[in-house]
Amino acid sequence: MHQHSHDENSHHGHDEKSHYGHHHNVSVVQNEQYNTLKPRKQKRQEMSETASREEDEKHFNNIINAYLYYQRWSMNKVSKAEKQYNILEDDHKKLVPNYLSNLEKWKQAITDNYNFIDLLIGTDLLFHENNDSATAINPASEFDMEKVGSTIRQLMREWSPEGAKEREASFGLILNELARVLPLNETNQYTYRVLCPGSGLGRLPFEICKQGYCCQGNEWSYFMLITGNYMLNKVRTIAQHTIYPYCNQTSNLFKKEDQFRGVTIPDVLPSSLPLNADFSCSAGDFVEIYGPQTEEWDVIVTCFFLDCANNIIEFAETIKNALKPGGRWINLGPLLYHFADMDEQSLELSYDEIKHVVLSLGFTFEIEKQVTTTYTNNQTSMMNTQYNCVFFSATKPK
Repeated sequence: MHQHSHDENSHHGHDEKSHYGHHHNVSVVQNEQYNTLKPRKQKRQEMSETASREEDEKHFNNIINAYLYYQRWSMNKVSKAEKQYNILEDDHKKLVPNYLSNLEKWKQAITDNYNFIDLLIGTDLLFHENNDSATAINPASEFDMEKVGSTIRQLMREWSPEGAKEREASFGLILNELARVLPLNETNQYTYRVLCPGSGLGRLPFEICKQGYCCQGNEWSYFMLITGNYMLNKVRTIAQHTIYPYCNQTSNLFKKEDQFRGVTIPDVLPSSLPLNADFSCSAGDFVEIYGPQTEEWDVIVTCFFLDCANNIIEFAETIKNALKPGGRWINLGPLLYHFADMDEQSLELSYDEIKHVVLSLGFTFEIEKQVTTTYTNNQTSMMNTQYNCVFFSATKPK
Protein backbone atom coordinates (compact mmCIF):
# COMPACT_ATOMS: atom_id res chain seq x y z
CA MET A 1 0.00 0.00 0.00
CA HIS A 2 1.73 3.12 -1.18
CA GLN A 3 0.75 6.71 -1.51
CA HIS A 4 1.72 8.49 -4.66
CA SER A 5 3.90 11.57 -4.91
CA HIS A 6 4.26 14.26 -7.53
CA ASP A 7 8.02 13.79 -7.17
CA GLU A 8 9.09 11.98 -10.33
CA ASN A 9 11.65 9.91 -8.46
CA SER A 10 9.41 8.74 -5.66
CA HIS A 11 6.46 6.37 -5.64
CA HIS A 12 5.10 7.72 -2.39
CA GLY A 13 3.41 10.87 -1.20
CA HIS A 14 2.29 12.59 1.97
CA ASP A 15 1.77 10.06 4.68
CA GLU A 16 1.10 12.02 7.81
CA LYS A 17 -0.91 14.78 9.37
CA SER A 18 0.27 17.21 11.99
CA HIS A 19 -1.36 19.65 14.36
CA TYR A 20 1.31 21.90 15.79
CA GLY A 21 1.44 25.61 15.11
CA HIS A 22 4.11 26.93 12.75
CA HIS A 23 4.71 30.50 11.78
CA HIS A 24 7.13 32.71 9.93
CA ASN A 25 9.17 34.80 12.32
CA VAL A 26 9.97 37.66 9.95
CA SER A 27 6.43 38.90 10.46
CA VAL A 28 4.93 36.73 13.15
CA VAL A 29 1.23 36.01 13.01
CA GLN A 30 0.56 33.63 15.86
CA ASN A 31 -2.68 31.78 15.43
CA GLU A 32 -3.41 30.16 18.78
CA GLN A 33 -6.21 28.01 17.39
CA TYR A 34 -3.69 26.09 15.31
CA ASN A 35 -1.74 24.91 18.34
CA THR A 36 -4.40 22.54 19.66
CA LEU A 37 -5.70 20.92 16.49
CA LYS A 38 -6.19 17.18 16.62
CA PRO A 39 -5.19 15.09 13.59
CA ARG A 40 -8.14 14.47 11.33
CA LYS A 41 -7.91 10.91 10.13
CA GLN A 42 -11.16 9.02 9.92
CA LYS A 43 -9.82 5.99 11.74
CA ARG A 44 -8.77 8.30 14.58
CA GLN A 45 -12.13 9.93 15.14
CA GLU A 46 -13.29 7.43 17.77
CA MET A 47 -10.01 7.43 19.63
CA SER A 48 -9.64 9.30 22.90
CA GLU A 49 -7.73 12.57 22.72
CA THR A 50 -4.92 11.05 24.78
CA ALA A 51 -4.59 8.01 22.51
CA SER A 52 -4.66 10.20 19.42
CA ARG A 53 -2.03 12.45 20.96
CA GLU A 54 0.19 9.50 21.76
CA GLU A 55 -0.16 8.12 18.24
CA ASP A 56 0.73 11.49 16.76
CA GLU A 57 3.77 11.82 19.02
CA LYS A 58 4.88 8.35 17.98
CA HIS A 59 4.45 9.26 14.34
CA PHE A 60 6.42 12.48 14.75
CA ASN A 61 9.26 10.55 16.36
CA ASN A 62 9.18 8.11 13.43
CA ILE A 63 9.70 11.03 11.04
CA ILE A 64 12.60 12.35 13.09
CA ASN A 65 14.05 8.85 13.13
CA ALA A 66 13.75 8.61 9.33
CA TYR A 67 15.73 11.82 8.94
CA LEU A 68 18.38 10.55 11.34
CA TYR A 69 18.52 7.18 9.55
CA TYR A 70 19.25 8.86 6.21
CA GLN A 71 23.03 8.51 6.43
CA ARG A 72 23.00 4.82 7.34
CA TRP A 73 20.32 4.06 4.73
CA SER A 74 22.27 5.87 2.04
CA MET A 75 25.63 4.36 2.99
CA ASN A 76 24.03 0.92 2.66
CA LYS A 77 23.46 1.76 -0.98
CA VAL A 78 27.12 2.65 -1.36
CA SER A 79 28.14 -0.62 0.29
CA LYS A 80 25.95 -2.55 -2.13
CA ALA A 81 27.58 -0.76 -5.08
CA GLU A 82 31.02 -1.54 -3.68
CA LYS A 83 30.15 -5.22 -3.36
CA GLN A 84 29.07 -5.27 -6.99
CA TYR A 85 32.46 -3.89 -7.93
CA ASN A 86 34.38 -6.33 -5.76
CA ILE A 87 32.90 -9.39 -7.42
CA LEU A 88 34.06 -8.22 -10.86
CA GLU A 89 36.97 -9.91 -12.60
CA ASP A 90 40.16 -7.83 -12.55
CA ASP A 91 39.99 -7.10 -16.27
CA HIS A 92 36.49 -5.71 -15.80
CA LYS A 93 37.59 -3.56 -12.88
CA LYS A 94 40.25 -2.00 -15.10
CA LEU A 95 37.51 -0.82 -17.49
CA VAL A 96 35.94 1.37 -14.76
CA PRO A 97 39.07 2.93 -13.20
CA ASN A 98 37.18 5.71 -11.41
CA TYR A 99 34.57 3.47 -9.80
CA LEU A 100 36.00 3.50 -6.27
CA SER A 101 36.85 7.21 -6.30
CA ASN A 102 33.26 7.90 -7.37
CA LEU A 103 32.05 5.91 -4.38
CA GLU A 104 34.02 8.31 -2.18
CA LYS A 105 32.31 11.26 -3.87
CA TRP A 106 28.98 9.58 -3.22
CA LYS A 107 29.82 9.12 0.46
CA GLN A 108 30.78 12.78 0.75
CA ALA A 109 27.50 13.92 -0.84
CA ILE A 110 25.58 11.73 1.62
CA THR A 111 27.56 13.17 4.53
CA ASP A 112 26.90 16.73 3.38
CA ASN A 113 23.17 16.02 3.06
CA TYR A 114 23.16 14.48 6.53
CA ASN A 115 24.92 17.50 8.03
CA PHE A 116 22.12 19.63 6.60
CA ILE A 117 19.50 17.24 7.99
CA ASP A 118 21.13 17.56 11.41
CA LEU A 119 20.40 21.29 11.29
CA LEU A 120 16.76 20.61 10.44
CA ILE A 121 16.27 18.27 13.37
CA GLY A 122 17.80 20.82 15.71
CA THR A 123 14.99 23.26 14.90
CA ASP A 124 11.98 20.93 15.02
CA LEU A 125 11.03 21.93 18.57
CA LEU A 126 10.16 25.44 17.42
CA PHE A 127 6.73 24.18 16.46
CA HIS A 128 6.45 20.84 18.25
CA GLU A 129 5.54 20.39 21.89
CA ASN A 130 7.47 17.19 22.44
CA ASN A 131 11.08 17.76 23.42
CA ASP A 132 11.82 14.18 24.42
CA SER A 133 12.30 12.63 20.99
CA ALA A 134 14.04 9.27 21.20
CA THR A 135 17.74 9.51 20.53
CA ALA A 136 18.28 5.92 19.37
CA ILE A 137 18.27 5.60 15.58
CA ASN A 138 16.30 2.62 14.30
CA PRO A 139 15.91 1.31 10.76
CA ALA A 140 13.11 3.27 9.07
CA SER A 141 10.65 2.05 6.47
CA GLU A 142 11.47 2.40 2.79
CA PHE A 143 8.32 4.52 2.60
CA ASP A 144 9.69 7.08 5.06
CA MET A 145 13.17 7.02 3.55
CA GLU A 146 11.82 7.82 0.10
CA LYS A 147 10.00 10.74 1.70
CA VAL A 148 13.30 12.04 3.11
CA GLY A 149 14.78 11.85 -0.39
CA SER A 150 11.81 13.55 -2.02
CA THR A 151 11.93 16.33 0.58
CA ILE A 152 15.57 17.00 -0.36
CA ARG A 153 14.47 17.20 -4.01
CA GLN A 154 11.64 19.50 -2.96
CA LEU A 155 14.28 21.89 -1.61
CA MET A 156 15.73 21.99 -5.11
CA ARG A 157 12.31 22.77 -6.60
CA GLU A 158 11.35 25.51 -4.15
CA TRP A 159 14.54 27.15 -2.93
CA SER A 160 17.37 26.66 -5.45
CA PRO A 161 18.33 28.54 -8.62
CA GLU A 162 17.96 25.25 -10.50
CA GLY A 163 14.26 25.12 -9.62
CA ALA A 164 13.56 28.55 -11.13
CA LYS A 165 12.31 27.22 -14.48
CA GLU A 166 9.98 24.75 -12.82
CA ARG A 167 8.70 27.40 -10.40
CA GLU A 168 8.03 29.81 -13.25
CA ALA A 169 5.95 27.18 -15.06
CA SER A 170 3.70 26.69 -12.03
CA PHE A 171 4.11 29.42 -9.41
CA GLY A 172 4.61 32.05 -12.13
CA LEU A 173 1.33 31.15 -13.79
CA ILE A 174 -0.51 31.47 -10.49
CA LEU A 175 1.16 34.76 -9.56
CA ASN A 176 0.26 36.27 -12.94
CA GLU A 177 -3.36 35.25 -12.56
CA LEU A 178 -3.44 36.59 -9.01
CA ALA A 179 -2.12 39.95 -10.22
CA ARG A 180 -4.74 39.99 -12.97
CA VAL A 181 -7.75 39.31 -10.73
CA LEU A 182 -6.56 41.36 -7.74
CA PRO A 183 -4.24 44.09 -9.04
CA LEU A 184 -2.19 45.90 -6.42
CA ASN A 185 -1.16 49.53 -6.10
CA GLU A 186 0.35 51.73 -3.41
CA THR A 187 -2.95 52.03 -1.56
CA ASN A 188 -3.99 48.38 -1.24
CA GLN A 189 -0.78 46.56 -0.30
CA TYR A 190 -1.48 43.77 2.21
CA THR A 191 -5.22 44.20 2.18
CA TYR A 192 -6.22 41.11 0.16
CA ARG A 193 -6.08 37.77 1.96
CA VAL A 194 -4.78 34.70 0.09
CA LEU A 195 -4.76 31.14 1.41
CA CYS A 196 -2.32 28.57 0.02
CA PRO A 197 -3.01 25.02 1.29
CA GLY A 198 -0.50 22.29 0.57
CA SER A 199 2.24 24.89 0.70
CA GLY A 200 5.14 22.44 1.01
CA LEU A 201 8.34 24.25 1.96
CA GLY A 202 6.71 27.68 1.82
CA ARG A 203 8.04 29.18 -1.41
CA LEU A 204 4.68 29.82 -3.12
CA PRO A 205 3.07 31.62 -0.15
CA PHE A 206 6.34 33.53 0.28
CA GLU A 207 6.17 34.70 -3.35
CA ILE A 208 2.50 35.63 -2.99
CA CYS A 209 3.28 37.66 0.11
CA LYS A 210 6.26 39.26 -1.61
CA GLN A 211 3.89 40.66 -4.26
CA GLY A 212 1.92 42.51 -1.58
CA TYR A 213 -0.84 40.10 -0.54
CA CYS A 214 -1.52 38.84 2.98
CA CYS A 215 -0.82 35.14 2.63
CA GLN A 216 -1.15 32.10 4.83
CA GLY A 217 0.32 28.75 3.89
CA ASN A 218 -1.02 25.49 5.25
CA GLU A 219 0.82 22.17 5.41
CA TRP A 220 0.26 18.85 7.15
CA SER A 221 3.33 16.79 6.27
CA TYR A 222 5.87 16.64 9.09
CA PHE A 223 8.61 16.16 6.50
CA MET A 224 7.62 19.46 4.89
CA LEU A 225 6.99 21.28 8.18
CA ILE A 226 10.36 20.44 9.69
CA THR A 227 12.26 21.43 6.55
CA GLY A 228 10.08 24.45 5.76
CA ASN A 229 10.46 25.69 9.32
CA TYR A 230 14.23 25.76 8.88
CA MET A 231 14.12 27.45 5.49
CA LEU A 232 11.65 30.14 6.53
CA ASN A 233 12.97 30.87 10.01
CA LYS A 234 16.62 29.91 10.28
CA VAL A 235 18.43 30.49 6.98
CA ARG A 236 20.39 33.73 7.07
CA THR A 237 22.29 34.03 3.78
CA ILE A 238 21.71 33.27 0.12
CA ALA A 239 23.39 30.00 -0.97
CA GLN A 240 24.02 29.18 2.69
CA HIS A 241 23.87 25.44 2.01
CA THR A 242 24.76 23.03 -0.77
CA ILE A 243 22.66 19.89 -1.00
CA TYR A 244 22.90 16.89 -3.32
CA PRO A 245 19.36 15.95 -4.40
CA TYR A 246 20.37 13.21 -6.82
CA CYS A 247 23.22 11.47 -5.01
CA ASN A 248 21.27 8.24 -4.44
CA GLN A 249 20.05 8.06 -8.03
CA THR A 250 22.24 5.62 -9.96
CA SER A 251 20.01 5.10 -13.01
CA ASN A 252 19.56 7.21 -16.14
CA LEU A 253 22.84 9.10 -15.75
CA PHE A 254 24.50 10.60 -18.81
CA LYS A 255 27.61 11.46 -16.81
CA LYS A 256 28.71 10.06 -13.47
CA GLU A 257 29.29 13.53 -12.04
CA ASP A 258 25.58 14.26 -12.53
CA GLN A 259 24.94 12.00 -9.54
CA PHE A 260 27.01 14.24 -7.28
CA ARG A 261 25.79 17.56 -8.66
CA GLY A 262 25.10 19.98 -5.84
CA VAL A 263 22.55 22.78 -5.73
CA THR A 264 22.72 25.79 -3.45
CA ILE A 265 19.86 26.94 -1.24
CA PRO A 266 18.27 29.36 -0.81
CA ASP A 267 18.28 31.59 -3.87
CA VAL A 268 16.35 34.27 -1.97
CA LEU A 269 15.99 35.11 1.72
CA PRO A 270 12.58 34.87 3.42
CA SER A 271 13.79 37.73 5.63
CA SER A 272 13.73 39.93 2.53
CA LEU A 273 9.98 40.43 2.95
CA PRO A 274 8.91 44.00 3.80
CA LEU A 275 8.44 44.77 7.47
CA ASN A 276 4.70 45.23 6.96
CA ALA A 277 4.31 41.88 5.19
CA ASP A 278 1.56 39.62 6.54
CA PHE A 279 2.88 36.07 6.12
CA SER A 280 2.01 33.04 8.25
CA CYS A 281 1.73 29.27 8.04
CA SER A 282 -0.61 26.86 9.77
CA ALA A 283 0.23 23.24 10.50
CA GLY A 284 -2.57 20.73 10.26
CA ASP A 285 -5.26 19.23 8.09
CA PHE A 286 -6.81 21.62 5.57
CA VAL A 287 -10.44 20.63 6.19
CA GLU A 288 -10.00 20.49 9.96
CA ILE A 289 -8.58 24.01 10.11
CA TYR A 290 -10.46 25.82 7.39
CA GLY A 291 -13.74 23.87 7.30
CA PRO A 292 -15.18 26.02 10.11
CA GLN A 293 -14.14 29.27 8.39
CA THR A 294 -16.76 31.27 6.50
CA GLU A 295 -16.01 33.99 3.95
CA GLU A 296 -12.49 34.71 5.23
CA TRP A 297 -10.35 34.69 2.07
CA ASP A 298 -10.26 36.73 -1.13
CA VAL A 299 -8.37 34.02 -3.04
CA ILE A 300 -7.52 30.38 -2.40
CA VAL A 301 -4.62 28.99 -4.42
CA THR A 302 -4.25 25.23 -4.84
CA CYS A 303 -1.03 24.13 -6.53
CA PHE A 304 -0.43 20.36 -6.86
CA PHE A 305 -2.82 19.96 -3.94
CA LEU A 306 -6.27 18.66 -4.89
CA ASP A 307 -5.11 15.07 -5.34
CA CYS A 308 -3.91 15.05 -1.72
CA ALA A 309 -7.55 14.74 -0.66
CA ASN A 310 -9.24 11.71 0.81
CA ASN A 311 -12.45 13.26 -0.48
CA ILE A 312 -11.93 15.93 -3.10
CA ILE A 313 -15.58 17.04 -2.82
CA GLU A 314 -14.88 17.95 0.82
CA PHE A 315 -11.91 20.03 -0.35
CA ALA A 316 -14.11 21.88 -2.85
CA GLU A 317 -16.80 22.57 -0.25
CA THR A 318 -14.21 23.86 2.21
CA ILE A 319 -12.78 26.18 -0.44
CA LYS A 320 -16.22 27.54 -1.31
CA ASN A 321 -17.15 28.18 2.32
CA ALA A 322 -13.84 29.82 3.20
CA LEU A 323 -13.90 32.20 0.21
CA LYS A 324 -15.57 35.57 0.41
CA PRO A 325 -18.53 36.18 -1.94
CA GLY A 326 -17.03 36.79 -5.37
CA GLY A 327 -13.76 35.21 -4.19
CA ARG A 328 -11.44 33.45 -6.56
CA TRP A 329 -10.18 29.87 -6.67
CA ILE A 330 -6.95 29.45 -8.68
CA ASN A 331 -5.86 25.85 -9.27
CA LEU A 332 -2.95 24.11 -10.99
CA GLY A 333 -2.10 20.45 -10.81
CA PRO A 334 -2.61 16.86 -11.95
CA LEU A 335 -4.75 14.15 -10.36
CA LEU A 336 -2.20 11.67 -9.02
CA TYR A 337 -4.28 10.67 -6.03
CA HIS A 338 -2.05 10.28 -2.99
CA PHE A 339 -4.24 7.76 -1.18
CA ALA A 340 -4.86 5.50 -4.18
CA ASP A 341 -4.36 1.80 -3.36
CA MET A 342 -4.28 2.51 0.38
CA ASP A 343 -6.55 1.21 3.10
CA GLU A 344 -7.98 4.67 3.59
CA GLN A 345 -10.73 6.75 2.01
CA SER A 346 -9.72 7.82 -1.48
CA LEU A 347 -12.32 9.31 -3.80
CA GLU A 348 -10.58 9.34 -7.18
CA LEU A 349 -12.59 11.51 -9.55
CA SER A 350 -11.73 12.42 -13.12
CA TYR A 351 -11.35 16.08 -13.98
CA ASP A 352 -14.73 16.24 -15.74
CA GLU A 353 -16.35 14.89 -12.56
CA ILE A 354 -14.50 17.47 -10.45
CA LYS A 355 -15.58 20.25 -12.79
CA HIS A 356 -19.19 19.14 -12.38
CA VAL A 357 -18.77 19.34 -8.60
CA VAL A 358 -17.23 22.82 -8.78
CA LEU A 359 -19.96 24.08 -11.11
CA SER A 360 -22.62 22.55 -8.86
CA LEU A 361 -21.20 24.56 -5.97
CA GLY A 362 -21.93 27.69 -7.97
CA PHE A 363 -18.46 28.57 -9.24
CA THR A 364 -18.02 30.22 -12.63
CA PHE A 365 -14.95 29.25 -14.66
CA GLU A 366 -13.20 32.22 -16.24
CA ILE A 367 -9.99 30.46 -17.32
CA GLU A 368 -9.57 26.74 -17.94
CA LYS A 369 -6.69 25.16 -19.84
CA GLN A 370 -4.08 22.41 -19.86
CA VAL A 371 -0.56 23.30 -18.78
CA THR A 372 2.50 21.07 -19.16
CA THR A 373 4.95 21.16 -16.27
CA THR A 374 7.29 19.02 -14.20
CA TYR A 375 7.79 18.37 -10.49
CA THR A 376 11.24 18.07 -8.87
CA ASN A 377 12.63 17.41 -12.33
CA ASN A 378 16.26 16.30 -12.62
CA GLN A 379 17.38 18.31 -15.61
CA THR A 380 20.36 16.07 -16.38
CA SER A 381 18.55 12.74 -16.21
CA MET A 382 17.73 10.46 -19.13
CA MET A 383 14.22 10.15 -17.71
CA ASN A 384 11.82 13.00 -17.06
CA THR A 385 8.15 13.00 -16.12
CA GLN A 386 5.82 15.67 -17.46
CA TYR A 387 2.36 16.44 -16.13
CA ASN A 388 -0.45 17.73 -18.30
CA CYS A 389 -2.00 19.77 -15.51
CA VAL A 390 -5.34 21.48 -15.28
CA PHE A 391 -5.15 25.22 -14.70
CA PHE A 392 -8.35 27.03 -13.84
CA SER A 393 -9.47 30.29 -12.33
CA ALA A 394 -13.02 30.21 -10.99
CA THR A 395 -15.20 32.68 -9.12
CA LYS A 396 -17.53 32.03 -6.20
CA PRO A 397 -20.98 33.63 -6.55
CA LYS A 398 -21.36 37.07 -4.94
